[in-house]
Amino acid sequence: MGAKDLSGSRFGKLVAVEDVGVGSNGSRLWKCQCECGVICYKTSEVLLAPSKTPKACCVRCATAIPIGTRFGRLVVLENIFKPQTSTESLC
Repeated sequence: MGAKDLSGSRFGKLVAVEDVGVGSNGSRLWKCQCECGVICYKTSEVLLAPSKTPKACCVRCATAIPIGTRFGRLVVLENIFKPQTSTESLC
């Protein structure tokens, strides 16, 4: 039986772009793109595992407010990541 094709599937903030082979644990390895634009690699085991936190490329991205989120008349246009500080959102 072949591995499940996850291409184009969304997992939290990540979208599986392409299958790049087998990871060190024998699970399929996927090239993923995060909403913030960062490319990362995750195994299908990690992507398909139930999680209480959104899947993202990093902790700071997981805590960012999704672009397009509305707060009254304000709309998040961009997340600004500053080293050693919290994330700020440009509206």
